[in-house]
Amino acid sequence: MRMTIAIAALVFATITPAHAGIGLDCNLDTTQADGFIGDRFVAGIDEPTGEAAVHDALVDQFNNGQTLDGRVEHADETSVLIGWELMVRDADGIDAEMVYRARYDRAQKYLRVTARPKGYNTEFRAEGGCKVEGF
Repeated sequence: MRMTIAIAALVFATITPAHAGIGLDCNLDTTQADGFIGDRFVAGIDEPTGEAAVHDALVDQFNNGQTLDGRVEHADETSVLIGWELMVRDADGIDAEMVYRARYDRAQKYLRVTARPKGYNTEFRAEGGCKVEGF
């Protein structure tokens, strides 16, 4: 729990404080993720600037423990869609550039994350509820 709070603080600190934004701390069901999406997802989203910062177990492992820059791809009154890419290594030692999308439903406080290896049609999914903070 303390590590999650520390990671959330790092993610939220990467977003420019002069703008209104949201912070997400989500617990995800990863039974359809095949190890390509972590069960705990933290993001800071600054809609006015289009900036986002994301963190989960894979970002921690493959990005030297640092949060990863993402981008707001779409935002309206009902949801926000963010995207990012991450180079990962699968269990067989094969490197793959993964393309991630996360859609946050504001009313349900629910997140759906998809991960696709670039150049392939395979899709991995995770979803779950989020705690939300404004900043």
